[in-house]
Amino acid sequence: MFSSSAPAARILVVSLDAYRFSTRSRKAALQYRLVAPTTFLGLSGAGRTGRWDEPIDAVVDDVHIKQIYVKKPWVAANRRSQIRNLFVSYLPALVRMAGVVFSTPADVVHVTGTPLALLGLLHRARFGSFMVLDVQERPGVGSKGSLTSIFSVVELSLLRYASRHVDVATVVTHGDVDTVAALGFQTVELIRNAPLSTWRAPYEPPPGAQAGGLGVVVIGSIFEGRGFEILLRALAKAKLQQDICLRIYGPGREDYVTSLKGLTESLGVSDSVEWMGVVDSSEVSAAYLGAQIGLVLYEMADPGNDGLSNKMLECVSSGRPVIAGDLPENRRFITENHIGWLTDVTVDGLASVLAIVGVDEDLAALSARCRKCGDTWLNWETEFSTLLTLVESRATKRAESIRYQGETALADSQGIPM
Repeated sequence: MFSSSAPAARILVVSLDAYRFSTRSRKAALQYRLVAPTTFLGLSGAGRTGRWDEPIDAVVDDVHIKQIYVKKPWVAANRRSQIRNLFVSYLPALVRMAGVVFSTPADVVHVTGTPLALLGLLHRARFGSFMVLDVQERPGVGSKGSLTSIFSVVELSLLRYASRHVDVATVVTHGDVDTVAALGFQTVELIRNAPLSTWRAPYEPPPGAQAGGLGVVVIGSIFEGRGFEILLRALAKAKLQQDICLRIYGPGREDYVTSLKGLTESLGVSDSVEWMGVVDSSEVSAAYLGAQIGLVLYEMADPGNDGLSNKMLECVSSGRPVIAGDLPENRRFITENHIGWLTDVTVDGLASVLAIVGVDEDLAALSARCRKCGDTWLNWETEFSTLLTLVESRATKRAESIRYQGETALADSQGIPM
């Protein structure tokens, strides 16, 4: 912490998301506020899955929150909607956001996502701020049906340009450390998207077999590419060997969720699936602990899915093992820590795993091992500590520089040599 005699640094965190729907940016702001007054600047909403809030200018969690109004986008996953949303919703909002960035002095600017790199560079040029750029997973690869698929064409070029001015780049996965360093960044820090320790619910051992069988939970936005059709079909096959109770939490487009419910009925597994709706972030950990197994699926057909999901980290840190698609980052995480199972994201592959999970295993011991990971290293405080030290050091040096300049000016005015 800074001494009482040192002027506090000011930190500006900039995100595309609203504060309550943000993950990394919100958690970064909550850690930064421990060492200096912090402002979180975000949009009132982004994306096509219901992550929408109101424009606000208020203090929440001891963080000054500013949210810029965004006109709600069209939700269809087509190019016409993408172009309309870009010019009608997001570009006007980003112009307004740039105005706030330009008029908000801060010693540190932390921007999440390459699309905001230009705003960080604007702030750095205006105020000489220390710049942190949080680079999204798989830079240069966009998810189908989203605006990132358009932006990904120029993302790598923008990152190469930004690398000359960014003080610290942060990444989510091991694989991205070398990728981002190769673009010219001098300092690259790995900060996995683990949850805050205080976010986790009090630990409870896994419940016994639930009324519907093995308790499996899926939490996250419901949209194409997240394996829901595969999951429902795999559930229908696995139920022939083991009773399974599946709970699905999360927001989604009404038409898509309706189609999934229809598929559930046609497969004859409606009695095994509970649609829980949207769950508040503060209740996610308890939802994981209310089941025996967490499940995180991303289809390999979408190149933007090859990463390390924060939902998997939240599940394990809370204290439950996870079934995850056999993708490179998932494989590294699960095999190194022995906290779950890998599966091919296919109907047959997932069905075979669901049919045997927990049958001859001590789920209580496995859950306790997961929780221990969360208690010791798989938490945001530990992951963020190195960056926080760098920022605090920067702020301390700046305070010392300001104090020295003040003393020099005073000595000059009195004709005293320094």
